[in-house]
Amino acid sequence: MAIILRLQGLDVKAGTEDIRSFFEFLHIPDGGVYILGGSLREAFIAFNTERDAQLAMRLTGNVLKGSPVSLHISSMAEMELKLKSLLKKKEHLRPTRPLDPRKLSLATICSVLQGLQSFHQGENETKADPTAVSDEVQTQEQSLVSSPGYVRLFGLPASTTKDDICQFFRGLTVQEVIVNVKLGISHGCLVKFANMQDASDALLFNQHQLGNFTVEVRGATEKMWTSALHECENALDDGSRLKPNRSPFRETPNHKPPSVLWMKRGPISLLSSKSAKKPKCDDLTTIWPTKEYIVKVSNLPPTMTKTEIKELFGCPTIPHKHVLHFLDQEGNRTDVAFIIFKCTADYDYAINLDGCHVGSAAIEVTSITRFMMRKMMAKTHPRSQNHTLKMAQTCLFVRNMPADVQESQIRSLFFKYKLAKENIFLLRDSDGRGIGEAVVQFKSPKHASLAQRLHRRDFLGSEVLLTPINGKQMKDILGQEMLK
Repeated sequence: MAIILRLQGLDVKAGTEDIRSFFEFLHIPDGGVYILGGSLREAFIAFNTERDAQLAMRLTGNVLKGSPVSLHISSMAEMELKLKSLLKKKEHLRPTRPLDPRKLSLATICSVLQGLQSFHQGENETKADPTAVSDEVQTQEQSLVSSPGYVRLFGLPASTTKDDICQFFRGLTVQEVIVNVKLGISHGCLVKFANMQDASDALLFNQHQLGNFTVEVRGATEKMWTSALHECENALDDGSRLKPNRSPFRETPNHKPPSVLWMKRGPISLLSSKSAKKPKCDDLTTIWPTKEYIVKVSNLPPTMTKTEIKELFGCPTIPHKHVLHFLDQEGNRTDVAFIIFKCTADYDYAINLDGCHVGSAAIEVTSITRFMMRKMMAKTHPRSQNHTLKMAQTCLFVRNMPADVQESQIRSLFFKYKLAKENIFLLRDSDGRGIGEAVVQFKSPKHASLAQRLHRRDFLGSEVLLTPINGKQMKDILGQEMLK
């Protein structure tokens, strides 16, 4: 099955080859890059495997042709809708032209991607009738236009109403709104739009003002919406047992305003703000016991413990060893942690917490492979650092000198670095005679690198040859010398 990623922030001069070069070590199938441009400077990239897509997500924030880009998990549906919207806009700008050849591009692209998705299903399937494919694409387009889209809003007060949000998204078709609903560890609003295009356009309202409040707009999924609806239903069941004269909208120091679902039929007040229950892994049929899912969590408070992280992600029973703090070179915690899941439900729940606020910052939750996680941790692991220091090139192997060269003469060659006598090792043959070679140890790799600039300088009547070596190589050379 083809995995689709959406790339944002593409430079206007970048082409498909630039995108392929950006993903140099990943396989992008033929016809798997589509540049849309637009205000978000978008492109869509198709990958044949989930692993390639996960590795590609690690490149978010990197620079592509001079412009930093971000990568987001997308879908066939979103890409087709974007393409259709783009074609409609171009047709509207050229109403007098009888036929635009680009009208066929959507069907062509759909056919290519359908081919990618059916690649692993076997090569013996019969070819589809072009007319049937065209009809299927048309049916898909019609369903995409009618498919709803969703976004999350943060930063709004609990008193926000559907009218406020409709005014905020003026020009877009808002169908339903759930306000003051628990999203992760904080509260926010969920908005349902008539179609995915409106939901995509709603993301452009991020950081816009609604009255005195700055609104943060993030993407949402149908699963989040369904989970919030379950929360509403559970709260209504609890609320029906309360006394009639109790006001659910009154805010007191010990009682926050309830969640409210604003729909076409009006508000439904919720008298409880319990978070949506996550399904147990034991009850799911999608469990793969032998498979693991790893997420990378950024922007966490460095003081956050493993227990607190597990509580945040609703998985208090997973082993402590499956929560890994990312340490800096001094061994201190950073704002990054890794969580290893064995259950798809836990993994999906964690991914849906992307963008939720922990303290004053919004956390970022992305999928990552074990290989990439180990690679990141190896770069700053204290043992790795010590190993690097051991392998640093702090020595020079000095050759092509007179056989009777003295330590004092070598010290004069490197007089800038104030070498001690015990840092110069003259090499001799089995009879104890000098062979015109020596090993010199410096205080740091930087000193050794600067001293190496004297390579091929005239010294005692010949060109001295200087080769950088590390501590282990020095011991090997001196060890062989002692065996003679």
